[in-house]
Amino acid sequence: STHLQEAVDVGDILEVSVPAGDFGVPTGEGPLLIATAGAGITTVLPLVEHLARTQPGRKLILAHAARSFNPAFADQGMESLQGLQNLYCDTSAVAESGAFETIIRVLGHDRLLWGSDWAVSHARGKYVSVGYSWVFIEPGNVPPPQYADQSPFVFNGLESLRALKQAAMHTQLSDGQIEDIFFGNLAGVLGI
Repeated sequence: STHLQEAVDVGDILEVSVPAGDFGVPTGEGPLLIATAGAGITTVLPLVEHLARTQPGRKLILAHAARSFNPAFADQGMESLQGLQNLYCDTSAVAESGAFETIIRVLGHDRLLWGSDWAVSHARGKYVSVGYSWVFIEPGNVPPPQYADQSPFVFNGLESLRALKQAAMHTQLSDGQIEDIFFGNLAGVLGI
């Protein structure tokens, strides 16, 4: 929320309270996709850890590499999730190799699932880390480079593939491990 940035000035006195409201995840047998917003996995670490430990037979999938459009988010959060054998991350829309490298290093290549996030993967542009945040660079929000004969923007899905290829090279994955990311790992999650 941008409410604090837009409505509160330096020196204002705020009245705060403990968090309120209900949030629950039903128990179940099938895989559960967890999508987060904002600062990625760091905001929901306690919930993810609780679900993984209390529902050990249930496969939990963290969408968008645990929302790690900025690799710093993965660096901060993945260590505490190490050893949770029912936890997976998908690659959807993430276009920087650092998040994938952290997941491979900390959780293992067998916890990474290829995902395309069809609607986002077909947008021309790229999620780019900026400071401790990220931005989607796309036609219209940046000037075209002076050296390009054509638009430098390709589909975000291709940018994500490029980042996964870089991560595979940097972590020296074998062909079999790469095949696991694209098929074998998800086949295991789904039991096929």
